[in-house]
Amino acid sequence: MTGGVKVFGRWPMMAVLGTSLVLAGCQTTGQGATTGAMIGGLGGCAVGAAVADNSGQGCLIGGLFGAVAGAIIGDAIEREQQKRIVYQVARSGRGGSTGTFKNSKGQRVRYTAKVKKTYKKPSDSQLTCREIEYAKQVDGSAAGTGSDTRCQVRLAGKPSWGLEEDA
Repeated sequence: MTGGVKVFGRWPMMAVLGTSLVLAGCQTTGQGATTGAMIGGLGGCAVGAAVADNSGQGCLIGGLFGAVAGAIIGDAIEREQQKRIVYQVARSGRGGSTGTFKNSKGQRVRYTAKVKKTYKKPSDSQLTCREIEYAKQVDGSAAGTGSDTRCQVRLAGKPSWGLEEDA
């Protein structure tokens, strides 16, 4: 310890960074998870080193927890953006919708979604379902595609696309 500030070496920080990247690739889908893991890992390392008796161990343990939490949060934010675009297309029933946002790396992420198929819900012929396809671009480069199905539900006895519609 030097002047009340704990000093830690490079190996715990490198271990945290490497682990952050590995964890970001597990169980997550996109750039948001990777960025979240890196930010969470570094933040957790700093906090762990500051509060632990052994700054190296504190950095490593705090960094691991921070990386996992950051990956989960970053992935959830990006998935929520994608879900919002899909919801807009399902509700409108039009040809398509586009949504753009900047991720935590400052990259321009663009989701484009379109209705592939519309049909009546098998369990209730008064409700509509829509199959939606979407594509993702990051800074103008293709970054993946996917599909989702959304069906109306009954709220107070009336067909609705869900609570988001009433917000």
